[in-house]
Amino acid sequence: MHMAPRVAWVAWAVWTCNTYTRRLQSKESGLRPALLFQGATLTKSRRWIVGSRCLAVVILIAAARAATISALCETSEKLNARDDRGRWTGAFGGCAGASDHRLVGGTVHAVTWSARQYARFEDERTRPVRELLAALPNVDARSAIDIGCGAGNSTEQLAARFPGAAVRGIDSSSDMIAAARTRLPGLRFDLEDVSRWVHDDAANAAVGPASFDVILANAVLQWVPDHASLFPALTAKLAPGGCLAVQMPDNLDEPAHRLMREVAADGPWAGKLAASAAARSSIGAADRYYELLRSAACKVDVWRTTYYHPLGGGAGGVVEWFKGSGLRPFIDPLDAHERAEFLARYRAAVARAYPAMTDGSVLLPFPRLFIVALV
Repeated sequence: MHMAPRVAWVAWAVWTCNTYTRRLQSKESGLRPALLFQGATLTKSRRWIVGSRCLAVVILIAAARAATISALCETSEKLNARDDRGRWTGAFGGCAGASDHRLVGGTVHAVTWSARQYARFEDERTRPVRELLAALPNVDARSAIDIGCGAGNSTEQLAARFPGAAVRGIDSSSDMIAAARTRLPGLRFDLEDVSRWVHDDAANAAVGPASFDVILANAVLQWVPDHASLFPALTAKLAPGGCLAVQMPDNLDEPAHRLMREVAADGPWAGKLAASAAARSSIGAADRYYELLRSAACKVDVWRTTYYHPLGGGAGGVVEWFKGSGLRPFIDPLDAHERAEFLARYRAAVARAYPAMTDGSVLLPFPRLFIVALV
């Protein structure tokens, strides 16, 4: 506490004791109230009793206030936390709980995306886009867009890679867009569904059919259906000599995702989660995208990398990782009790599939598919 609150608290404690003393004097002996420590009208034994009771009251109140202040300070630190780069990481780093509706196979799936949860593993999630952008040729980019920009970490990398370009980002989550605007206030971010942006003829006419020198799609197209029409439509939005850069998680067959589907199907929530596994469809093999883009007259480079992320906290670390991404379609439809039970079962299954190492951490394999196409 600072000095002013301390002085105020001491004054309040003295006032409390004086009030208690005056009440005792008036009630028990009918005497005129006296100031604390000036109780000449009280006997010595009575003064001792009064003082002891006052001290006990002060101690109890002080303990309660200390506990309250400690809790408030802890909450404040969590709400206003920043990382070592000055970015918000606490609860105010992005409003948790923005609804994002994904269109999959004609069905709308409501998914809540939290910038705060997603950013917990920002370094690990940003490494793939850094490596993707490093593989791009030195395009003379004047305009670039990050589709599915999330909280802006990938947009920041895009702007650094092409400093002469006018860079913007779009995302269908209002929480992510708010976080991106806070992170990069000098750039333009719009709330827009990626699939609608790609295929909407009116939107295409507004910006021109070939308006971008670089289109970046980092860890987003796995949520968008119909890749057979999606990828040619994306290349059609490139200017001559432009570049499409794509990175997609290729991990639906990994134990972490398989266990999500198994826990969802084997529990009292099975009815609620019947459509959750369809929120994200499997991506194609590398040769599928190569042929698809070659038929669109592109020069194509495709590769696959498996990252091994060491996560502290054992199985709990794996659960926290996927709470920001793959678990969202499974836990969002559940109430608080069901969600806690689902996560407990999932964590137990993950602990069996990913044994902790000697230091208590888990090594999470994470395969990703990379695609670069030049028009």
